[in-house]
Amino acid sequence: MKLWGTGEGIPLFQEVLQVVNGRVPLIVELKAGSHNQELCQKGWAILKDYAGPYCIESFDPQIGRWFKKNAPGVLRGQLTNPPKPLWQRPTWQEITRGNLLTNPYNRPQFVAYGPDPKPWTTRWVGAMGAIRGWGKKRGGT
Repeated sequence: MKLWGTGEGIPLFQEVLQVVNGRVPLIVELKAGSHNQELCQKGWAILKDYAGPYCIESFDPQIGRWFKKNAPGVLRGQLTNPPKPLWQRPTWQEITRGNLLTNPYNRPQFVAYGPDPKPWTTRWVGAMGAIRGWGKKRGGT
């Protein structure tokens, strides 16, 4: 597969890490799918020897949970958006993830929340300790 409008191919993740070579922090988003376990194992196999700074983030709390259990030193983030209003019939995943109700399970160290205002449930879950460092000054843990 070629990159749009060029003769260049899409680089492998290992090639990207070689080019970056620790010069800038990386945000590695792992996409959820039917092979999450394998994705996490292979991603960690590639990243564990990388010397530069990086974090892992995903919309799927199971990915964060995998890294919590198997690579606890890796900075983990939860990506989410507010759930749809009830009248639009949100899925149970949208409700639990959008309100951060999975965070006691996967314990992310940060949350990257969509551009919309956080619902009161999200603020409440954060205040109850479901997010490490919630409400602390920048740089706190």
